Amino acid sequence: MRPRRKVGCGTRRSELQGPLRPNLLQVCGRRADASIVAYLTCPDCMMPSPVGDDAIAYRCHSCFTEVVFESCGECGFRQSIPSRWHTAYSCGKCEAKCLIPRRRLYSSSTKAFGVQGYGHTYPKM
Repeated sequence: MRPRRKVGCGTRRSELQGPLRPNLLQVCGRRADASIVAYLTCPDCMMPSPVGDDAIAYRCHSCFTEVVFESCGECGFRQSIPSRWHTAYSCGKCEAKCLIPRRRLYSSSTKAFGVQGYGHTYPKM
């Protein structure tokens, strides 16, 4: 058992020693994490989740909604929408009706890295 110390006794650091961990603010070499993960916000619960940059869909860690990424056919705005919207959604930028494809191919799908905003239900409420 360790001997007890009085509160405030010997716990202050000298100002000459500097901060405890100065290396937390220094960037050492390349930042590998920045290009691997995007922190996207769920359109339902608005909680950020880590998503791989090349993902075409993900499941929210907070509300378990499956979120997919789509691009507007008119203005090209890349947005995230819940996958439970089966037929159509409104573009978050130009508010045009966009049809959701029944089948998603990885090669032609919108990736997480390019997402710019959220889509809305159609008709927008």
